Amino acid sequence: MMERIYLDWAATAPLSDRAREAYDKTAERFPGNPSAVHKEGKEASSLLEACRKRVAHMLGTEPEHIIFTSGGTESNAIVLHSFLRTKGTGKIIIPGFEHPAIWEYRPIFSEFGFSLAEPSIREESRFSVEEYVRLITGDTKLACCMAVHNETGEIFPIQKLVEAIRSKEEGHPVHIHTDAVQAGGKREISIAEDIIASGIDSASFSGHKIGAPRGIGILYLKKPLAHPFPGGGQEMGMRPGTENLPAIAALTESLTMATEGRLPSKEAQMLLFEGLSSMKGVSVIPRSRKASPRNFVGSTISATASPIPSETLVRVMNDKGYAISAGSACSNRGSHGGKKIRRALMKAGVGEADALGAFRISIGPDTTCAQIEQFLQALDQTIQFLGRAF
Repeated sequence: MMERIYLDWAATAPLSDRAREAYDKTAERFPGNPSAVHKEGKEASSLLEACRKRVAHMLGTEPEHIIFTSGGTESNAIVLHSFLRTKGTGKIIIPGFEHPAIWEYRPIFSEFGFSLAEPSIREESRFSVEEYVRLITGDTKLACCMAVHNETGEIFPIQKLVEAIRSKEEGHPVHIHTDAVQAGGKREISIAEDIIASGIDSASFSGHKIGAPRGIGILYLKKPLAHPFPGGGQEMGMRPGTENLPAIAALTESLTMATEGRLPSKEAQMLLFEGLSSMKGVSVIPRSRKASPRNFVGSTISATASPIPSETLVRVMNDKGYAISAGSACSNRGSHGGKKIRRALMKAGVGEADALGAFRISIGPDTTCAQIEQFLQALDQTIQFLGRAF
């Protein structure tokens, strides 16, 4: 049987052994509800708070700022919904390159009477802090910017953006939120130093991007927000519902492993980038990446083999035993998946023709150089073959 090679870690990372062991152990030994007052409940509550303390320490903050959620989407939703529950309106800034978990709130904010602003990125140019900050006005309530682009791997300068926004607040505080889901487990970015220490007001994280189970995430909150949902008051009232203790324990282990250095290898990242950059008929996108590789995480790369459609290429490579993607997995599930994929790429400075043929390769700690070499050889053969038909 053909050995498959998994190169879609940006969509979801395989469950790590340590995370699986932590999940199974917790599920077996801690049956109680953390909110219960009996012995089993108190033991579960003690473990929950121990995990919160460990996570807070690794992220460079205090336990009271850590909210456990079901994932990045819910973490984002808690912040966005809290503004929908506040009295009054104002301006909401959402860049066009955001993940659907944030971008799709635009019509909802409009329905509630908020005005919307969108910083633009010209084709083959980079994100501009200066252009973003021009949108900050006295009525700005919320400013969003993801930390790492989920398709191109571009690193956005969160610290510089926070500093620039703070300099323009003038007595009208702006809540700054970052979707940091793709920042976890990356060699080029430190969540504690580059995101939390920036002074950001809130940040979302997802466990399944770093080897934890699906359905568990983190919301960092610098200050309390209006409670978005009614319920039992768990997680400081921000996320009602019984805590998923086994998944929280697994997430804590996965984050510990990433902090200890379980990251994609430099050699595999460089081999992938150089191999794609030199391959006939392939262009790494955005094309400006070659001139500024340090502004991108090396483990996530988008490329195009236009005019070969990305869906065709992904399906052929899948048949050959390689799991790559045609863009964000969340966008692929939408009713207009193709348009959504193009939106996220084109708003990040990728040209339309490149976006139409874009495919994404993302690697993780278990990806070997031998696997990358095998993949590059198969990709080259496939593109040369398909190129005759397009």
